[in-house]
Amino acid sequence: KISQDYKPDYSNFNYTEDLGYPLLLGGIWLIIGIKKYIYIGIFQIILEAFACVCVFSIGKRLFSSRTGFLAGLMYSLYIFEAQFSVIPHPYAIIGTLIIFGSWFITRIENTKTTKKSLLMIVFAGSILGLATLIRSSLILLPAMAAIYILFHINFKKAIVFICLLFLSFSLVMAPLIIRNKIVFGEARAVRKSFWHTVMTGFGQFPNPWELVPVDGSVVAYVHNKYGIECCGEAYESVLRDDAIKAIKSNPVWYFGMVLERISMSLFPFHFAMTRGKITQETKDGQPVFYTHPYDQIELIFAFISSVWVLIAIIGAILSIREWRKTILLILIWAYFLGVHSLTFTHPNYMVPLSFVYALFSAYTVDSILSKMHDKYFKASVG
Repeated sequence: KISQDYKPDYSNFNYTEDLGYPLLLGGIWLIIGIKKYIYIGIFQIILEAFACVCVFSIGKRLFSSRTGFLAGLMYSLYIFEAQFSVIPHPYAIIGTLIIFGSWFITRIENTKTTKKSLLMIVFAGSILGLATLIRSSLILLPAMAAIYILFHINFKKAIVFICLLFLSFSLVMAPLIIRNKIVFGEARAVRKSFWHTVMTGFGQFPNPWELVPVDGSVVAYVHNKYGIECCGEAYESVLRDDAIKAIKSNPVWYFGMVLERISMSLFPFHFAMTRGKITQETKDGQPVFYTHPYDQIELIFAFISSVWVLIAIIGAILSIREWRKTILLILIWAYFLGVHSLTFTHPNYMVPLSFVYALFSAYTVDSILSKMHDKYFKASVG
């Protein structure tokens, strides 16, 4: 139980929050005419159904029809993904948008007409732009797509495609950039909460500030120590100074955190066993934070998911000779792992990687089945 002598004020939190998901919610409620989360849940289920087909198509295009079928099946059965497909959450939408964008990108190489290829590039850039509107940390996704294009299309054509990709991406992001220029006086596309996220991540481990990994704990810390409210330029500035000072004074402490966060990011069971669920209550006008252990059924699900990720890692190693095909998957995987290992980690944040896990684990299973078939078929023939 950790108490802070301050009630957080989030009145300025729009300075840091991404606007894509609230706009999506508002748009759906405006169309339906009823403000209920069930409708966004239905919308997510529809997207997930299409995503399963896209995962199959990506697997078929990168590897084989059998691998694609296994990948689509595994993706649909992934426990965390199944949970998020019915629970309103921005990362559920992000995951499907990344899949759709990847599907368009991987289809470019085999498209017969240039006109169709250009159209797919526009769709891919626009979809990745929508994903970035929901979570600004995804702003480097077009760069990953560009690297994939360079390895699969002749250079001159690739340059044209990449320029069109970034143009369509920029056009989708333009309204947000213009809005930020008008509201904050800065033409920026990403939210300014990086150091807030870093300090929240410090709260996942013993730290000199006695922080816990929730926003309110960091907000209260800054208010109590500096008298600065969340979440403007001065707020981020003091957090940056404190975080950098802590890292420089104790690099081993920070390096150890990063290593453990990598493990927690990869394996939900590690996170579930070492970190509890944190809830927040208000008592006497003060926020009080409680840590609760995970339920047994949640631990079982986390263990199954961790085994699945381990199989995917084996698949990534087995497919290393086909790195040109898998480079987009590897880049997306490494980017998510890197961002959350350096800042704040939760298995929920890894849900968008479920299609990557599905494809690589399907490759592992397909490789095993192929070797078993060759071994026993040749034995029976002999």
